[in-house]
Amino acid sequence: MAVYFNLYGARHGGLGSVSQWRSLTSTRAYRARATAQRSKTDRSRVTNMPVSGVPPWGINAPVGSTPEMEEAKREKQLAKDRARERIAAMENQSTADDRINRTFELYPLTRDEQDTCAALLEPCKHTSLLVMPTHRINELGEFQGFRFNAGTHVSAGILPISRKMFFGTTMTECISPGGVQSEQGINHKAIELLSDLQSCRERMQRVLQKIQEESMHSKASFQCMPVNAYGAHEEGDAYLSDFRRYADSKYWAPEPPDFVGIYHGFTRGFINDIREHKLYIVCSGGLNYASHDFYNMILDIGDSVTAGDVYESEEVHWLRKASQRSRCKIIKAVADEFGLDIPVQLDTHEHSTRGSHVAVPTTETLHHDIQRTARDVVSVYNHACNTEAAENGVLCPMHPCEGVWLFQGPRVNCNGYQSYGSGFGSQFICGAFPTGSYPIARMRRNVKGFYETRKDPVKVSAISMEIFQQNVVTVPGSMFEIEHQANQNLELNLEYFSFDEPFMKNLEAMQWNRDNGVVELMPIIVGLG
Repeated sequence: MAVYFNLYGARHGGLGSVSQWRSLTSTRAYRARATAQRSKTDRSRVTNMPVSGVPPWGINAPVGSTPEMEEAKREKQLAKDRARERIAAMENQSTADDRINRTFELYPLTRDEQDTCAALLEPCKHTSLLVMPTHRINELGEFQGFRFNAGTHVSAGILPISRKMFFGTTMTECISPGGVQSEQGINHKAIELLSDLQSCRERMQRVLQKIQEESMHSKASFQCMPVNAYGAHEEGDAYLSDFRRYADSKYWAPEPPDFVGIYHGFTRGFINDIREHKLYIVCSGGLNYASHDFYNMILDIGDSVTAGDVYESEEVHWLRKASQRSRCKIIKAVADEFGLDIPVQLDTHEHSTRGSHVAVPTTETLHHDIQRTARDVVSVYNHACNTEAAENGVLCPMHPCEGVWLFQGPRVNCNGYQSYGSGFGSQFICGAFPTGSYPIARMRRNVKGFYETRKDPVKVSAISMEIFQQNVVTVPGSMFEIEHQANQNLELNLEYFSFDEPFMKNLEAMQWNRDNGVVELMPIIVGLG
């Protein structure tokens, strides 16, 4: 009978799909079985030697070794132990403040932020933290805007995992229609949408309501993960799979996004250097329930697994991919409703015999991510992204109503797949980039609210944003409406940190080349989930 291990080590019999990713518990089970198998093989190799061939230094010594070799190994191991002791002594002399990189902060850390950083680094000496220029304490009292580095061998319980892991922003570029207007650098579809905003509001309202209704009955969770069978046999271990590889075991629907909208902007090509007017569909969000499952899983088993195990786990791989698929499904729904032509692909991971098509992402930037940035370093990104892994620019929204900034990378090639540049920067200097702005509360009538207020000597530029505008759509009960009502009750005016000249110069210090340029995506219609 085939036996496989799934989440938390539950054992089941039967067949299932397979991938190169294993769940956290099955990884440990596999290593234990592999170690036992190697020990059994080594013992049989030694005990089956003929008596006349037994070496004079003992039957338990490894085959092919000599007393001189054993002495050299002992000396080498002793030298390693001394080196570890010296490193440990140096690490014990360091403090948490020494491991906080504040080179790129625009304004000083508050006292609460300093205490939070120290608390993150205190459990283990093999950790460090890079502060982003958009750092702050949010309305939930959480510190955001940083990159946390840890050794792969440290306990996963110290990782600052967010409840919104793998939330991000995905952008798909619409296929430009041909014609005379297109040759003149004008996208007639964009002009058509701008001339009838009332119709755009009604269409976007239908899309948001449909997403909200479907998500209430089919929420994504770890119960939807593929069942990857791992068989254990006396002859050895083997994967067992059926005809569908790595397909979801249960159907799920995308959840209402943070925002989704149709934007337009002007770009210049790498080859002909002609200005083009293009349409884009941008979606930001993720899977709330599945992210909470991941957060709770780390709380449960964080002390028994390492940071490297978490990064290599099947749960991380599935949640990252499922979050992207969710955003691409929403983009496809918006394109169908508005009659926009976009590149699509078959979603082969969906739990369906017929499958479905999703949008092909042009650029994607994750706000919360976990990556291996070096051979023995795992990085957790919080409202930041890895610039080395950026494949087609970095998306950085200031506010959905204001637009999205697309920071372009260096123009390495012109293959059409990286029309907005490739990755840039280095982990040795920075290798990180902010992924958005943040709200700043201005109090009215001296009423104290829950939001943080800035009283730093460094001036922070901000712009006022009102979500109830002509080109903005919300659905009843959305998070934006709830937060807006709460701010009204607390008599708070929300303003958003703006990307001014000091901010842009700071990005240059973070290894972004300003000559690469920025594409400003201007909103036509935006739906807030």
